[in-house]
Amino acid sequence: MDPCKKFACELQKCLANNSYNEDKCTQIVHTLNKCCLENYILNPNRYETISPTCSGFVSQFDTKHLDKAKKKIVKGL
Repeated sequence: MDPCKKFACELQKCLANNSYNEDKCTQIVHTLNKCCLENYILNPNRYETISPTCSGFVSQFDTKHLDKAKKKIVKGL
């Protein structure tokens, strides 16, 4: 099961309930991005298989952001 799908669904619901005003849904966008980033860092070779919802998100993350997030996530394991 896609671990980030629930956040994508929450985002769609939030956008629909707020006339597609992204400013009203920033927390959910942040949560979805975090989920995608964590799944990419923990499963870089199977990333798109584990979370099809996040397909294409990695290109949005710059290398510096990925390195910083990886250290934080690995430290928490």
